[in-house]
Amino acid sequence: MKAKILIINPEFYVYGGAERQIVFLANWLTDHNYSTTLLTSGNIVPELRRDLKETRIISSPSRQEMFAIAQNICKKFNIINPHNHPAELMTIPYKTPVVWQCNEPPIQILEGGDIPDIEKDAVRKYVNKAVVISDFEKERFKKVYGFEPIVNYPGLTSFPRFGRGWTKPKDRFGLKKNFVLIQAGMYTFTKNQIKTVEIFADVKKKIPNAKLVLIGYDKLPYKFEVDSKINELGLGDDVITLGYLKDDREMRDLYHMAKIHIAPVREHQGGWMTHFQALMVGRPAIISSDFTAKTLAEKHNLGTVIDVDDFAKEIIKIHDNYEKYKKDAEKAGKWLKENITWKRFCEKYGEIFDEVWEDKGEMGVYEY
Repeated sequence: MKAKILIINPEFYVYGGAERQIVFLANWLTDHNYSTTLLTSGNIVPELRRDLKETRIISSPSRQEMFAIAQNICKKFNIINPHNHPAELMTIPYKTPVVWQCNEPPIQILEGGDIPDIEKDAVRKYVNKAVVISDFEKERFKKVYGFEPIVNYPGLTSFPRFGRGWTKPKDRFGLKKNFVLIQAGMYTFTKNQIKTVEIFADVKKKIPNAKLVLIGYDKLPYKFEVDSKINELGLGDDVITLGYLKDDREMRDLYHMAKIHIAPVREHQGGWMTHFQALMVGRPAIISSDFTAKTLAEKHNLGTVIDVDDFAKEIIKIHDNYEKYKKDAEKAGKWLKENITWKRFCEKYGEIFDEVWEDKGEMGVYEY
């Protein structure tokens, strides 16, 4: 048996990209003889419980109790692997090695503010390794915390056309004759769905049969603002707003019904999983220049990266020469399937854990 690893994540109320990271990583660790325990709070989406293999789950009613549990049990593990903020702060001040999966910095940073120096100092002192998901996040992390993290690209979930138990995509919303735009992601100001609706309003003037589908967890009150913008622009009959989709088959069908995936994200928001998934289905995808994986996308021609004010023009341009852009998307999707995989993500994590575990003697482990 290799190291005992405690994975910490504040909650699992949706099953998005960050949550899938944990599932794939935990299962890989199980398959490679690591012992894994997951600590979280609140209700856990059943899909996550279903997909986890042998990881022990400790779920507390609240974050406060979760913090107390972490303080009590962390000394029983060889490595602590916190994920989303504030998980990285929950085992301080113990000296068990910490490898922090920092998908995004704390919300204060995303909103243009700052975090207290005491938090920064705690991370510098107690986090042995930090892992981020893009070159942009690497630079942002260095600016906030003062040391260099490791870039490790998460894998992507592919949605095959047919076979392996998948049925032919169903046209649940009567979209077959429409030019469908889609955006998938939690409703939040950083995902910028209000801007998506405004872009769609401009597109609709040039492409009368256009429809827009918005998919994501209904995070309020921002969802109300999105609905208000749809009504204000008179688009109620042309915009389909869906909540969080639990069944991957529904998500897969909508990707295949769509013509273009768009994501005018702001404030250097992530959301790159859905962008890349669309390409893997062979659909052109447009992302804003604030995209955190911008460097990767531009280097390997993974969709279009442009300013949000140019989205409408780009959509119309793709519409007018669709087969060309579809072939480009299929080429990008092939590259992604070969290079951005969960196997690579997990293998790199295994190397990081082994390195940290081998260096434990120099880090004062178990000095309580």
